[in-house]
Amino acid sequence: MNINSPKPINEISMKCRKNPKALYSKYFIADKERKELITNLGDAACMLYEYYLRMASIGDVEITDTTTAGYFGWNIHKAKRNRLALVRAGWFRSARSNFSDGRKGMTYYVGKDAVMESMRGAG
Repeated sequence: MNINSPKPINEISMKCRKNPKALYSKYFIADKERKELITNLGDAACMLYEYYLRMASIGDVEITDTTTAGYFGWNIHKAKRNRLALVRAGWFRSARSNFSDGRKGMTYYVGKDAVMESMRGAG
C-alpha cells in the first residue's frame, strides 16, 4: 500500500462529550465517487450531490431547486439541470408519500446504493 494515497472515508462517527450515549455521524463522498461524478456529470453536479448528502443527513429538511439555487448563487435552471443529471445517472431520487390521515412526506435517496435499493422496493 502506498502511504501517500489516503484510504477513502465515507463516514466519520464521533461521540458527544456532553452526552456519552449520543453518537453523531458525518458522511463524506469517497474520492473514487467524487472523480466519477466530476468526470461523468461535471463539477457543479458533484457539488450539488455533496449538498444533498449534507442536507439529507440533517433530517426533516425540504430540498428544492429554489433553495439549492439560493445556496449556491445559481439560477434555478442550473440547479434543476444538475438535479436531473443526478437523477438520470442514479445518484439522487426523491419519493413523495401520502398517508391516509392526510399527512404528506418526502424521502430522499442519496447515492447509487440508496437509489438502487429504493427502486427495488418501489417495483
